[in-house]
Amino acid sequence: KNKNIIRAKETFIELFDNNINKYTIVSNTATSLNEVKNIILEGNVELRLKSNQDLMMTSDILKWDLSNSTIVLEKNPSIKSKNIEIDSKLVKLNLLSNQISFEGNSTMNVNHSADNSFTEISFSEAVWDIDTGDLSSFHKVLGSKNFNQKRLYNFSAQSLEGNTNNEFMNLKECII
Repeated sequence: KNKNIIRAKETFIELFDNNINKYTIVSNTATSLNEVKNIILEGNVELRLKSNQDLMMTSDILKWDLSNSTIVLEKNPSIKSKNIEIDSKLVKLNLLSNQISFEGNSTMNVNHSADNSFTEISFSEAVWDIDTGDLSSFHKVLGSKNFNQKRLYNFSAQSLEGNTNNEFMNLKECII
């Protein structure tokens, strides 16, 4: 009845930049508000980066502000890419810069297939550039190194800088 609201079921959205398909988004439902300036996707939301099929973002709710080119993932946001899984309280994606910011308590699991181990890192805020792979958190991080489901050691650090493409992490002032 309100001409400023549009509702859809089983949505499939493709985002293009210079005629290149960059993202695909699917969800159970979509609602557009304010003459399609804001879109809310709900239920089994899945966002895939087309240039890197290994990157998938999921959540229960996605809020898209078209005027600011930002997407916010709420309620169980999760990101999976190659050997990394990140769960966070809130995830923001800037579509212009391809930067993801994590807000609130977040956990990153890095799988090391060479030796069947993984590193678990907890942080409160971080930024990840999905084009360059640069990942940084300038706040305290906590973590553990694990092998065959057994914890080898715990660590803490004042900050984290790394690159997911080059598979390295630098923990500043690390204490094991």
